[in-house]
Amino acid sequence: MYFRDVPLYEYEHRRTLFTNAYFVGRKPIDLGVATLSPSSAFTPVTTVWASLTERLEAKQLNGEDEFMLSTGGDEIFDDLAAVLSFSFNATFSTRHETVRRLVFELNNRSDRGGSTNVLLRTFDRSLAIQPAEEEDAQVFIGKLLRLNRPVYEQALRALKRIVEAGQRAADDPTSSYTDYVAALESLSAGFDPPGMDWTRLDSRARKILDPAIAELEGRSIAPVRAAILEAQRAGAKHRFIEFVLDHVEPKLFREDVLGALRPITRPALRRALSRAYDIRSESVHSLRELLREAWHSPDGALTVKPPQDRLLLTHEGLNRLSQHVLRNFVARGSNAVDRTYDYREHLPNVIQVEFAPQLFIGEPGSMTAASADRRFADFVSVLVETLSGRKEQLQVDMRPVLERVEQVLLGRVPADARRSMLAIYYLWHRIAHSGLHRPAPEETILQAVEVLQPPSVTSFAVAVLLDLDPGWSIDEWCELAEDRYADLQSSNPKPMPPEIDAALWISVAAQLEQVAAHKEALAAVTRAIDVLPGKPVLLAAEQQVAAGGKIEVDVRSLVLLQADAHLTPAP
Repeated sequence: MYFRDVPLYEYEHRRTLFTNAYFVGRKPIDLGVATLSPSSAFTPVTTVWASLTERLEAKQLNGEDEFMLSTGGDEIFDDLAAVLSFSFNATFSTRHETVRRLVFELNNRSDRGGSTNVLLRTFDRSLAIQPAEEEDAQVFIGKLLRLNRPVYEQALRALKRIVEAGQRAADDPTSSYTDYVAALESLSAGFDPPGMDWTRLDSRARKILDPAIAELEGRSIAPVRAAILEAQRAGAKHRFIEFVLDHVEPKLFREDVLGALRPITRPALRRALSRAYDIRSESVHSLRELLREAWHSPDGALTVKPPQDRLLLTHEGLNRLSQHVLRNFVARGSNAVDRTYDYREHLPNVIQVEFAPQLFIGEPGSMTAASADRRFADFVSVLVETLSGRKEQLQVDMRPVLERVEQVLLGRVPADARRSMLAIYYLWHRIAHSGLHRPAPEETILQAVEVLQPPSVTSFAVAVLLDLDPGWSIDEWCELAEDRYADLQSSNPKPMPPEIDAALWISVAAQLEQVAAHKEALAAVTRAIDVLPGKPVLLAAEQQVAAGGKIEVDVRSLVLLQADAHLTPAP
């Protein structure tokens, strides 16, 4: 669906799937994505032979040959087993011991009363799959595969969670129940629930709100109620309930529950969903266990009314509801092809790692106004490795980047980005051999000196690396450190090696010691540990200052070991 018109790698995979089901027809079943060949004999665990062809584009976007020939197939078959478990409401797995434990061992456990008491088909022995069920599964899987890919992934995540919830129902009923609710809640993401009226608001909330609202003037009541209802509508619980109700079709109360004991009624469904969501919240936030009466149902009923609780959906009832809702979600899902979707970012057995800075910071294209702060932090980390002696040579030639900086600075650049660019420019010309300087850099260097004079964490980093005294007042030191600490607690702090932040606080502590502000100096050393935890030199400094001693931490040594400052790029 998302491939370009390029050659494809094709790799055929085969696996044995294990199940508690056997296929009455015993003919190969084409599922569109794979072919199933059922076993000809039923054993304690039935085997099914599954085969599929994996295809990947053989060309990368840049036209080079793709290095990944196959993802290995394991995750594909795990997903296939989950889809089959859902489609047939049975147990399929790539692992023999999983099926044997779920179907045979758990059914004999007296402490749980047997897993068949929790879910009916999932743990049944010798579950017969009729030809009509095979056709239904083919239709469902076909609809699933045709979905718009992000919608498909949303559905598949929920499907896998539903299957996992069922398979854990006998071992951990509370987590299983919670996962059923979580799976349905995940499908509600992006759903816009309808409005609600005041009488539908939770009675406990109304008892609190009604007396307070009654004291308002009559003309004020309506807007206040409307605002409260709108806030309630935006809540996760309301969205969950309304989403499920929106995806319930009449068949849930008809053919889906033929022969079932105590099926949920339409009028009671909202209350049961509300209680299910409360159980999920109580489990997650308070670690409360599900009442035994809620899951130990020897008659396989779909609902239960414990004496000390409200009407509840049982695991079997919640499993049937989840099946119903997800199938309707898939049936209604968009089939539109999203051309912005990059399937490569979603392939299994692929992890993304960040390149070491020396591999890219010398590329002019990596330097933009938006990336300048990040590139300065990267450049500092490269300099630290070199100046400390851990690298013998500066492993990057920054001259192409500095040429790019000269061009960018001719336009309008945000102040922070300008400072970072000029800091890189200035550091290079102070550290690198003169033969590696830019032609006529004097004007840009003067700009850098001017921009780097006022207090900033960038200016401080430059001062530390060059062993310079910024000459700031104690108030400027303290204000800079506090502002930087606040920035570190924000959602998007300015990038900087943590050693620089720790050195800043040690510098502040030294300034405070000079004016006999010992308590404040100790607090500054503590902040240094906060931003660079576990450093012995800082822990020792904290103990020393707490005992009334002086700070004996050299900030430059904290960041790097002393080394020759005249460096030459590696060949």
